[in-house]
Amino acid sequence: MLKLIFLSFLAIAIFSCTSGDITSNNIEDFINNFKYDEFSNLKDIAVTERSRSFTEIVYIVDKFSGNNPVYFVTYNLSSQSVTNIDNTMLRKMNVVEYLDQKQIYYAVQITNKNKLYLLGVDSNGNIIVNPFYSESSPYFLRLKFVKGDSIIRMAHGYDYTLYKDNWYLNTKRPK
Repeated sequence: MLKLIFLSFLAIAIFSCTSGDITSNNIEDFINNFKYDEFSNLKDIAVTERSRSFTEIVYIVDKFSGNNPVYFVTYNLSSQSVTNIDNTMLRKMNVVEYLDQKQIYYAVQITNKNKLYLLGVDSNGNIIVNPFYSESSPYFLRLKFVKGDSIIRMAHGYDYTLYKDNWYLNTKRPK
């Protein structure tokens, strides 16, 4: 038993010392996996992971554009399904529901299936995404159409520098 406890502490010590830095290989792998994914059914929708436990994830779902109150959506990891859509913020502000259940379910399923912390698609089909960090700004911007600009400033307040093709990296991304 003592040996098992020692090995457990050793494993924790080893894993806590590993670097969480994002490498160019991480970036390339992500881009290669998602370069053709359109997320076309998510136009003008944004999903952000708010909190996570061993049993569930709570997501914030809202419109990509505009300043709307948000939905809080609980996703059960065991059943791989949405278990609650909380629209309390909408009711408090007397805002008519702007997404239906099908849109919310789909957006959360896609975000979870792809292990993303943040996924947003604007009305033009441009994508912001963060596959690496919870509670962090978008890591990537992928433009629907290549513009050739080396720096892009998005309306949501972030600047992106061209990485390759139509993929841009947030200039203030965590390293």
